Amino acid sequence: MLSSLPWWLFASLFTVGFAGFILINQQLKLRADLLIAWRGIIVGLAMTPFAPLIELPGAPSFYIAVIAVGFVACYTDMRVLHATAKIGGGPVSRLMPISVWVSFALWTAIDSSYRTSLIDSPLRTLGVLGCLVLCVGATAMLRRDTVSRSALPLILPIIIGGAIIDNLNKYAMSHAVPGHLLDAALAYLWLQNITIAVIMGTRMLIDRKWEWREDIFDRRLIYGALAFSATISMITIVRNFAMAGAPNPGYVGAIGLGATVLIILFNRWRKADDKSNIKAGLAFVASAALLVLLTR
Repeated sequence: MLSSLPWWLFASLFTVGFAGFILINQQLKLRADLLIAWRGIIVGLAMTPFAPLIELPGAPSFYIAVIAVGFVACYTDMRVLHATAKIGGGPVSRLMPISVWVSFALWTAIDSSYRTSLIDSPLRTLGVLGCLVLCVGATAMLRRDTVSRSALPLILPIIIGGAIIDNLNKYAMSHAVPGHLLDAALAYLWLQNITIAVIMGTRMLIDRKWEWREDIFDRRLIYGALAFSATISMITIVRNFAMAGAPNPGYVGAIGLGATVLIILFNRWRKADDKSNIKAGLAFVASAALLVLLTR
């Protein structure tokens, strides 16, 4: 039943969850490495008793891709949380659309059949080029904004990491057993978080200073980690469904850019300090959305 629903519906749900993901640490400003560690532990342990009930995909490529996502996600998520705590969710969400272009280009280079479909539609391809021109113009306007300009070095690793994760996510979900999409999505979530827990646990143990011991059981951190874990679990599952159905992972990311609008509204409601050039950011989002419409 779930596999019969359109991918863009799941991508829209991902939008809401992604806005929450960014805003959680904008408000709480918790220590990123401990938050990511707790995320892996909470989700991994919570799902382990139910793992025997999941019909795991048989393709080794699925597991390789998911474990690779775990490594990249550890780094990328820490950068996202660090950036949102330092400069707020608005600037982060309005620069991250660049990841859509990187993700789109990467999958186009990988998938020859998809690349051929673009070549066979020259008018549509011209439209894509027009979108790229709009993208460059919007980026130029963003760079006049002092907040966005100072944010770019913080967010560039997130952009690249996000594109890699999206492509690995799409590749992993392409190995889902027909009729068992939910099983593949849950297996992805479980294995990814087990990987994250192992990576972050190892990182903490080899830290000779062991500074984390003073904060790891902080009540505020644990409550924040519970909210963060629930949000990231929902995001991962619906994004997995969207990735399984979307022709290009960049499509899912582009719809997810709707989180920008939600964050702007939230910041305005909270009267938070957000000096980014909203018109330039939204123009960038519009160019990414138009790209998706032209390349469906």
